[in-house]
Amino acid sequence: MHAIPRLARATGAVLLLAFPAVADVIHVPAEQPTVAAAVAVAVDGDLILVSAGTYAQQVDVDGLSISIVGLGSPVKLRSVTVRNIPADESVLLQNLEIGNGFPIDANADAVTCLDCGGSVRIESCTVVGDWGDAGALFTILPKDAGSGLRLVNCLDVAVVHSILAGGVGGTLDDEDLQFGPTDGGPGANVRTSHVAFFDTVLQGGAGGNVNDTVADSGGAGAAGLLNVTGVVHLSGCTLVGGTGGWGDCEFLFPGCGEGGLGGDAIHQTTSVAAFSARDLTLFPGHGGIGGDGTPTPDGQVFGLEGGSMQTYSEPHRDLEVTSSVAEGEHVLLTVSGEVGDQLFLLVSLTPIWLEKPALQGLYSVSPPVVVQSLGTLAAPFLSLDAVVPELGPGLTHLVGRVQLVVGDAGGILLGPSSTLVLRDAAE
Repeated sequence: MHAIPRLARATGAVLLLAFPAVADVIHVPAEQPTVAAAVAVAVDGDLILVSAGTYAQQVDVDGLSISIVGLGSPVKLRSVTVRNIPADESVLLQNLEIGNGFPIDANADAVTCLDCGGSVRIESCTVVGDWGDAGALFTILPKDAGSGLRLVNCLDVAVVHSILAGGVGGTLDDEDLQFGPTDGGPGANVRTSHVAFFDTVLQGGAGGNVNDTVADSGGAGAAGLLNVTGVVHLSGCTLVGGTGGWGDCEFLFPGCGEGGLGGDAIHQTTSVAAFSARDLTLFPGHGGIGGDGTPTPDGQVFGLEGGSMQTYSEPHRDLEVTSSVAEGEHVLLTVSGEVGDQLFLLVSLTPIWLEKPALQGLYSVSPPVVVQSLGTLAAPFLSLDAVVPELGPGLTHLVGRVQLVVGDAGGILLGPSSTLVLRDAAE
């Protein structure tokens, strides 16, 4: 197989679909001191490249079609909200660490997406919700921990090669005048949204503990995925419920609190919610220990109160693409699958979310699409290496979408997708 020429031709074909744009590249902190400042001056189509560092501001992307990509590691952001993205527009968050212990308001979600008719892509990110708060009598109400990712009214979301974790519930500390421990936050909280997860870990946060001599119960562990009213597709993912917090006993009087309930790997709550799944690894959360040493029940693998579930029989295939890369640099595409797979790559400039149960997956790229044959998989892994060609005059960067399609004895399978960010050598 002539791997380099084939991948280069596919990349070049996509470039022929592009048209010169006014879009720019904004460097943080060289040109703007923070990511929030860069977003404030960005226009549709801009690429924000963020050097390694800690950026403690809250980032609000409102109605903009932009890409925020980390260069180097780690690139730490306080929190990100994406809202009001119009249809046919898109936002990319890539190579970022979001949340994960910043001293932000309790009950804060690390990434929130609201009212988006366009697409949102989260790739190669670590996203951790904020911790809860046990509250303080007469001053602060108790709050559960935040979600790693919260989606509300979003039509096209994909999360690829990422970690989503809910925050840990608030703990009742010794002799403090507090209400009590609170629950952990879910890895992902989905409401009235369409979302696909590929090769992603979804971890529910642990419930808060009782570190006090009172007969109080520990907080509940959260679900790895909490699906309230969403349509969800999962492939090659690991989902883990949060551990319940421990309880304690009264110091002077009889009575002990129970441990918190363990979180479900997947918890689905309403009749309109639905999810499809292929090749998942599921761990329910352990129940907490009560003050008297009695364990509380673990969570469930599937905590289904309502809605539908569909499982696909085909094993998951993996797709990884290096990003971002400049003209003249090498881009590496890696596929893992089954020996004998017939591999094809769909390459496009436009993302889409279109579930196809008959093909055990969903379309992630939208026409015009270039179809590139990658040949037959002779080993469990295949790596293709190519040099990025010239982007052409007037193009500072290009955000391309690629999706794996597999043909085997069972027919055609729609595999995972990824985003490739190509840059002009001068950027």
